[in-house]
Amino acid sequence: MINFKTKEDVLPSSLILFSLIAIVATVLFVVFVPAPSAEAVRRASSLTTNELLTQILDERQQADVARSAIGPRLWKGDANHVGADVLALVTASTQQNQVKLSAFRPQRTVDLGGVIELPYTIQLSGSYAGVRAVTENIDAKNSKVVLRSIQVNASEEVAGTVTSTLGISAYITDDPDIAANITTQGVSNAEVH
Repeated sequence: MINFKTKEDVLPSSLILFSLIAIVATVLFVVFVPAPSAEAVRRASSLTTNELLTQILDERQQADVARSAIGPRLWKGDANHVGADVLALVTASTQQNQVKLSAFRPQRTVDLGGVIELPYTIQLSGSYAGVRAVTENIDAKNSKVVLRSIQVNASEEVAGTVTSTLGISAYITDDPDIAANITTQGVSNAEVH
């Protein structure tokens, strides 16, 4: 029996009242809400399937666009060959701009999931205009080398000379679909201005 007068009966009475309300709501739902027809269930399922298929096609198109965009910026070959090609590219640019290449240091490779980053640190010294021209060549629009960081300091030894430390990266892929889009290899594909 429901009794809210004594302290011991409040909790059991509340639970009984709540249970009765839940039973009445369930009976009303069963009586007044019609069951979905088989046609409505099939239509909802086909809409969900069509939405998923459309989403899958959109994702595949976006992946294809990304592969075609990244393909021209990737190098073919392994890390040693790419490192040699990047060194040749940087050396050619420094010689063209009368800048001294003091150091070329490969760093630890980074796996980015389908693409592998090959970072390098290079040190240059020469005129500011020459160092700037080398950095512009490295970071040119069609270059396969990416300029990640630059630090330029005035040289205390020779007036008009700067020393610069550049962080650059080249990228190779282990994805065969992306590798198929890479058409050429080496320095010939990275322009030196």
